Amino acid sequence: MSLDQHLRRHARERADRPAFVSDSGSLTFGELDELAERTAHGLRASGVDRGGQVGLMLRKRPEMIAAFFGIMRAGAVAVPLNARLEDSRQSAILDRLSLDLVLAHEECLPQLRRLAGHLPPPAAIRVSGPPPGGGFGSLAGVFTAPCSTGSFPDPDPEDAAYIDFTSGSTGVPKGSLTTHRAIAANTASVVASLGIGPEDVHLPLFAVASHPHEIFARPVTLGGTAVLLDSINPKAIASAVERWRVTCIMGLPPIYEVLLNTLRSSRFEITSLRLLESGGMVTPWDLIDRFHRQAGKRIVPVWGSTETAGVCLCHPRALEHREDGMGYPCAGVEVRVVDGEGRDVSGGEVGEMTIRCDSVFRSYLDNETETRAVLRGGEYRTRDMVRRDALGCFHFAARRDEMMKVAGLKVYPAEIEEVLRRHPQVRDVVVVAARSRARGVVPMAHVVVSSKVSVAGLKQYCREHLASYKVPRVFDFLDELPRTGSGKPDRRLLSRL
Repeated sequence: MSLDQHLRRHARERADRPAFVSDSGSLTFGELDELAERTAHGLRASGVDRGGQVGLMLRKRPEMIAAFFGIMRAGAVAVPLNARLEDSRQSAILDRLSLDLVLAHEECLPQLRRLAGHLPPPAAIRVSGPPPGGGFGSLAGVFTAPCSTGSFPDPDPEDAAYIDFTSGSTGVPKGSLTTHRAIAANTASVVASLGIGPEDVHLPLFAVASHPHEIFARPVTLGGTAVLLDSINPKAIASAVERWRVTCIMGLPPIYEVLLNTLRSSRFEITSLRLLESGGMVTPWDLIDRFHRQAGKRIVPVWGSTETAGVCLCHPRALEHREDGMGYPCAGVEVRVVDGEGRDVSGGEVGEMTIRCDSVFRSYLDNETETRAVLRGGEYRTRDMVRRDALGCFHFAARRDEMMKVAGLKVYPAEIEEVLRRHPQVRDVVVVAARSRARGVVPMAHVVVSSKVSVAGLKQYCREHLASYKVPRVFDFLDELPRTGSGKPDRRLLSRL
C-alpha cells in the first residue's frame, strides 16, 4: 500500500486519532485526509497534471504534510527544496527540474526573488502569509480548493513519489527518484527491525524537511503520531519529548551531543523515550556510552541513504559492543562488501558496500551516466568503503572518493577520526587529504577541542594508536566544523581549507 492508501484507511478507521501534532497546529487522520483531497484538487486547478513536479520550500509545519499528501494523491511528484542551500547550489538543482508549481513559506521569499530566473513564473509560485506582491499567488488557496467531481486513482507502485536530492557534501547533489514501492518497502523493513508500532509517537530531528521518508512514512503507515518540531534547539527538543510523550526520535550525532548537555543542566522528563536512532554520519561510541550513563537512554546507530529511501542497517547492540559500528542489515536487506570488480572481498577486508532490497531508488533524475555507475542489476553501489567483522557487523572506513594513498598505502579517514575522538580534549574531528611538496598526499585533521592541546600532543597520541603513515601531518583547530544543510560535516569545504 502507498502512503496515501494508508492515510485513506486510517481516515476511515481512526479519523479522530492525531496524525501530526505541533505548536503551530495539529491534524487528525480525518482532517489530513480531507486536506489532502482539497490540496490535490487545488493542484489540478493550478495546472499540475499526473507526473508533474511540485517544488516545496516548506518548513516542518502542517502545511508541509498537507502538501506532500495532496501531491501524492494528485499523482504528481514532490520535490523538497532545502532553503538553507546557498544560491549557487540551489540554482544548479532548479535548472535540472521542470517545476509546474512551487509552494513556499514566506520566510523563503528573499531567496525565491533572487532565484527568479531559475523558477517558474511568479503566478506558479504560491507563498504563505500576507499577499507578497510581485505576481506571487497565495498558498492558502491551494489548501482550500473545492473538491470537484471525480476521484484520484491510486498511484502505480513504480511511479516516483518524490525527487530527493542527495546532500552533496562531497559533490553536486543528485536527484534520486524515490518510488511509492520504495517508501513502502523501507518502512516495512525498519518497522520489523526496530519493533515500531501504532502507539509510538515520533519526533524527527532534522534541520530541514527535505527527507519525507524520515518525517512521516512510519507513523502514517502504522497509524501512529508524529511531532512536527521546526527547530533543533535542544531545549525545544526536550520540551517536545516531555509534552507529547515522544517514544521514537531520529537525529544526527551532533544533535544528541547538545541534547545531552541540555538534559544535564535542565530538568526535563524524557522517560517516554525508548528508541533513539542516530544516522547521517558515524555515531561515536563515546557519545553512546555517555548518553546511556547520564540520560539512561540507548542510542541506536543506523545507516541509510537517499538512494535507499531510508535506513538499511541498524545497531541496537552498539552499547554492549563498545564500538562505532554501522550495524547489521535490516529485514529484507542484502549487503555485500566488494572490490573494484564487484567481487566479494575476504572477511575483515575493506571494500565497497552494496545494497540490494526493494527500497533501492529507480534512477537519478536525467543522469543515466551516474545511474549506471551505481545501480547494476538492482544492486546499489553505495560508494561507502566498509569492513565486516567476525560477528557480521559493518564498520565505516571512508567514502570511496575520500580514501587516500599515503606513500602508496591506503588510508581511511574514519579510522583516524575514531582514534582522535577518543582523545579527552577532542570534541569533534574530520580528516581529509592534503598535499605536501615533500610527501605528496598526507592526512589533515580539522579538530574541535574542549580545552587547549598542542599539535605535538595530538600527534603523539595518534602515534600510540596508529601506524606512522596514518598520523595526520597537519592539524587545523576550529571552533566548530562547517556543516551542510542536512547537518553533516561539509567535507567538500574542509578539503579546500
